[in-house]
Amino acid sequence: FIISDWEMPGKNGYDLLVYVRSQAWGKQVPFVLVSGMVSQENVLRLIQAGITMIIAKPFSTDSLKKKLDPL
Repeated sequence: FIISDWEMPGKNGYDLLVYVRSQAWGKQVPFVLVSGMVSQENVLRLIQAGITMIIAKPFSTDSLKKKLDPL
């Protein structure tokens, strides 16, 4: 699976998600995005682009493990 932050230098998590989903190898790869502030509009865009899970920051190691366990 891929874990990405929303904000990255020169790119954002949405752009990376769209790229991954456009690749043959990336269509079924679980994609998890973490962010401290994702608007409702962006959440809808992420869902339409095929996001697997969005995790809000801050989060604890234990809560992250529990959320990622099914993947």
